[in-house]
Amino acid sequence: MLERRSLGLASAGFLVGAIPAVAARAQSQTLFDLIQRSDETSRFAGLIRAAGVEAEFSGPQRRSAFVPNNAAVEQVPAARMRDLESDRARLRALVLNHLVEGATMINLTVADSGTMGTDQYSSLGRQPIAVSFGSGGLPRVNGVPVVLANVPAGNGVMHVISGVIEN
Repeated sequence: MLERRSLGLASAGFLVGAIPAVAARAQSQTLFDLIQRSDETSRFAGLIRAAGVEAEFSGPQRRSAFVPNNAAVEQVPAARMRDLESDRARLRALVLNHLVEGATMINLTVADSGTMGTDQYSSLGRQPIAVSFGSGGLPRVNGVPVVLANVPAGNGVMHVISGVIEN
């Protein structure tokens, strides 16, 4: 028997999608628009700009963005950030680790039996991406918890995660 897990997740600090008015507005914006305008993901927008890959997040291609929240970006050690800022190619790769071809929704329907599969993708930064479910049925991306899933954009879908996907 299948169970829809989207309702109980909000009480656990997990938000699914967006309220209808926000979702309607979001669909007319690109992924980059959503990322830079959100109070939760604005620091990652700065990394996108510094890497010079705004077009990858705003072009017509349908993509999925696994976007670290500001708290996750702030947890990157200062020395690592300095290294990335001085090496644009490495920064570009790190940023593109968070972008996947195709607008992929996270399936929030999980089996009651506790057997949950893992979906595998390859990021534009050539990093493997695994979307799975952790304890309690909460989704994770490469082991990092998803804090907001399935936010539609005009050119894809955004998922906010609580960590940075490193090389």
